[in-house]
Amino acid sequence: MKKKVLLSSIVTIAICLCMIAGSTYALFTDTVKTDITVTAGTVDIEAKLDGLQTKSLEQDAFDDDGNFTNGGTATLNSDGTVTLNLLTPGDEVKFDVEVENKSNVSVKYKVNITSELVQDADGNDLVDLSPTLECQLNVNDTTYTPGEYIELPATDRAETVSVTVSFPNGTAEHDNAFQGAGCKLIITIEAVQANGAN
Repeated sequence: MKKKVLLSSIVTIAICLCMIAGSTYALFTDTVKTDITVTAGTVDIEAKLDGLQTKSLEQDAFDDDGNFTNGGTATLNSDGTVTLNLLTPGDEVKFDVEVENKSNVSVKYKVNITSELVQDADGNDLVDLSPTLECQLNVNDTTYTPGEYIELPATDRAETVSVTVSFPNGTAEHDNAFQGAGCKLIITIEAVQANGAN
């Protein structure tokens, strides 16, 4: 019996020693926290139309008066539109679109030109002149077509897009179909981050 008590005591002491040893056991440790700050870039452009000029068939230079030789007119409107009325073959209009990059990233932008019908004095829609018009863009002596992306580096960089719209002097049959025609051109600038456009 004494052996059982002694053995039981030894086992109890061994278990207690294991518990004490286990509860005081530790490893050297260290924890490091690294913060990663993330900010998103912004795409922000401003554009305004300026410098409307007109030229007619057999004129060597553009005029600033907005009138064509045969009585047609080109008007630069405050809402971002250009109105062309009573054009004749050979008439051209040129204006500038000032594009400013207010983004904090590089962007690509494109100049889109769409048209709307205009009406005569009696409220009747005129024949749409836009199918026969030719539009060309020029930036820093490089020619672009409407809808083609142009790159503009980051932070407050501005450039001028020179837009030329012409009513080509074609054949009599072609030109006659557009007598009395007119249209309103709408200029839209669309920008995306530089690596997001093809």
